Amino acid sequence: MQPAAHVEVRSISTELEDVSTDPGDTSPDLTSASTELRDVSAFLGNASSDPGGAALKNERTSTELAPMVIWPSTADRALVALLRVAGQTGGPGWPARLYAALLYITVAAVSVMSVIYFLDIGFSYLRKGMTLLEAAFATFFFGCVQGLPLVPLTATVICGRRRYAALLPEVQQLAEELAQKMPNQPVRRWLRKKAALLLGATVVAFTMLTFLMLIIEVDGNCWTLSFECLTRISLFLIVSITMVALLSIPIKFRYVTLVVGVGFGAVDTELRSLARDGDLKDWNRLAQLRLLHDRLSGAFSRLVTDMTPELILSMMTGVISLVISFLLGFQSTVTGDLKSNYHSMLYTLLTAVLQIAVPCEAGQHVLDLAAATRCSLLKLRWEAARVGQEVSALQEAVRRDLDHLGDLGYYRLQRSTMVAIMSTIVTYIVIFVQFRMS
Repeated sequence: MQPAAHVEVRSISTELEDVSTDPGDTSPDLTSASTELRDVSAFLGNASSDPGGAALKNERTSTELAPMVIWPSTADRALVALLRVAGQTGGPGWPARLYAALLYITVAAVSVMSVIYFLDIGFSYLRKGMTLLEAAFATFFFGCVQGLPLVPLTATVICGRRRYAALLPEVQQLAEELAQKMPNQPVRRWLRKKAALLLGATVVAFTMLTFLMLIIEVDGNCWTLSFECLTRISLFLIVSITMVALLSIPIKFRYVTLVVGVGFGAVDTELRSLARDGDLKDWNRLAQLRLLHDRLSGAFSRLVTDMTPELILSMMTGVISLVISFLLGFQSTVTGDLKSNYHSMLYTLLTAVLQIAVPCEAGQHVLDLAAATRCSLLKLRWEAARVGQEVSALQEAVRRDLDHLGDLGYYRLQRSTMVAIMSTIVTYIVIFVQFRMS
């Protein structure tokens, strides 16, 4: 059996022969018709020699415009660049690893030297007759505040940086897949908006903390290039780098949670749209939404699992810093030194709150979206058995998420955890104040 293109070429060739056998007929209409038939014959001849239709595909592809890639946006790239500068995620090649190692060595050296310095001062105060508590208050609890950031940053260098670098491309690919499979939802616009907000909040927080650190470390009378002034400026720069690296741990967790949250929100919006349409019959759409939901849930679970050591140590550092900040505030109020120490207390308080609040609020946001998805599933109506099976499977997946998402083993990332931490700290501070007053 011959291809259709061969049959059409033969028929057109026959028509051309019939036209050429009549030399007396040289009308313009006939001449133009024969020219058009020859062009069509040549085109079909090329098509017949290309059974796969590659020429047609190439011609069609060349006329189509390539889709514009508008995500990751500038804010996304800026956030990833900030995380790389802070040593929280890896870049391609050995230069990125060498940079992270040098950054960690510098921060570790300064932290150890600070702890040794404050320990020496604290022991000298004890030899002068100060009580242990007074010496601790005078030396930031023997350099504990300066040495604590090294603990979570060590976890980052050992495992967190490499794991996050492997997870980030998969999350970005999942976000692009969400945008393609949900053309009715403005996924890319949501991602750009939330990334810009996160970047703006990060810049504002870092600027405020850097300004406070500048007031603490650099004396107002340091206007000459003396050795002491240069030492203070160098210490300020290193402490600022340490602060950025430490606070980048909750920020990088929030960034991936942002992408996952946009995906959960898009799935929930699609389910509410299906509920408004009445009796649900398209089980294929539900199956697709269930697969997307499972991938989003898996991405968030992997994020929590990979960052468990960093999150636990970072939040522990925040809790200890918060306790020290409250104790220093009470002691400064009693001794009358509150005016000279409030910059240090405010700096410690803000960093501690960011370390505790950002992961807990991010986990609570994901749980709220899972609860909203469950409510949307309860509004669906169907009659087909296959639709019921897909709805039941999605309900089971959402129930599993509500039970396990954000679980770090020791506690769960949710708002109630943050409230419990704050209430416990306040309770013990009140007990300490009563003990000191008595």
